[in-house]
Amino acid sequence: MMRVIHIVLVCAVFMLAACSDGNKSGTATSSGQKLAAKDISLATLKLRNLDGSELDVTTLAGKRVFVNFWATWCKPCLAEMPSIERATELLAAKNVVMLAASDEKLDRISKFKDKNSYSFNIVATEADLGVLEIFALPTTFIFDEQGKLVFKETGAREWDSPESIKLINETNKL
Repeated sequence: MMRVIHIVLVCAVFMLAACSDGNKSGTATSSGQKLAAKDISLATLKLRNLDGSELDVTTLAGKRVFVNFWATWCKPCLAEMPSIERATELLAAKNVVMLAASDEKLDRISKFKDKNSYSFNIVATEADLGVLEIFALPTTFIFDEQGKLVFKETGAREWDSPESIKLINETNKL
């Protein structure tokens, strides 16, 4: 029985590898074009407020923007949220906007927000996460004051650590 499970797992890995083109510089969009990191902007994230209205990304101009992609079912996402809250408090005097974006239904995200008292902005996204090269959660993007993507990382982190606070404040290259 163990041998059968091993064979099935090996086959699954090969099938996943075969589906990937191995190109880390961009992902095919529905039109077949690549979306490279340099082409990702706040507008491509298609962010929405929890009332359903589009988030006006022009209000973020001139600010450093932290966007953490998460889901209500993602245990590592939920585990790092208290550190995002503490980082939000530590960065309150800085020119930084902290956002947490989920692609789940608005009512589900709203229920989560109502049960938790986080001060950072919880928003929805309508973006195709695959086009943004988000294949696991949590994934975090940081945009500089000119709206350029300067940092992307998949996986949970203690966002209130001195290293992470410095990263949020000073990162200038992807």
